[in-house]
Amino acid sequence: LESKSQEACKLVANHLIKIGSQAKAISFLVYSRHSKEAFRIAKENSTSNNIDAMNEYTKALGGDNASETELLEIAQYFEEQGRLLNAGSYYLKAKKNKTAIDKFLQDGSNQAITLAIDAVVYESNKQSKNILKRHLVSYLNGDLISIDPSRKSEFHEQLLNLYILCQDYREANYVAVLIAWHKCSSVSIIMARNFMLSVCNKLPADSRTADFHNCLYSLQSYCLIKIWSKIDSNKTCHLLNDRILPNLSKFGTP
Repeated sequence: LESKSQEACKLVANHLIKIGSQAKAISFLVYSRHSKEAFRIAKENSTSNNIDAMNEYTKALGGDNASETELLEIAQYFEEQGRLLNAGSYYLKAKKNKTAIDKFLQDGSNQAITLAIDAVVYESNKQSKNILKRHLVSYLNGDLISIDPSRKSEFHEQLLNLYILCQDYREANYVAVLIAWHKCSSVSIIMARNFMLSVCNKLPADSRTADFHNCLYSLQSYCLIKIWSKIDSNKTCHLLNDRILPNLSKFGTP
């Protein structure tokens, strides 16, 4: 490989194919200018659980520096196979961000949605970024698909991540509060409080809204009152109760 002699590489490739090591022959075929044969072998040796052969082919082509045509050819192969996560990844390498995001959203897995968010965040063209972001927001809000009820929380948290990474802090505050009150009534108050504390680490302090602070303080007050009531501190309990009462209907069952 160091010499990249076409003749030598072809001889090695033929030997590897002869002994049944087709996947190992891929790089040698590319360097000997037999890319079509290398691509065929890469396809034959790529499975839904293992794309090492295709990765080897991509690496031999130059990795992310491979030509757009070559990357699109790989992306289209994965798309034809219904492997949309892989297809989206290669469309992204080929700088076809809109197509990549479409494939990620068709896949719909949590990993694919995370990749779609990354594609929006790292889009350099401001106008394109806004268009892609609006499309992704519509998807995560359930405007484009019917979201399985069991995944609504997951989608809302992905929406929150999108807003935070895009520095849309007003929207992030709004979504964070919605998620917290939902966790409060459907999971537990402590989990809701912990969630809000984790969001504090992501939201700049000066971007947090009054509603955000009210939600966090109410949840924290509820957790504290459970402690203070055990040590009979009536004054402290009364103060904490004053924080909780305006939002009592949102707490659900502890």
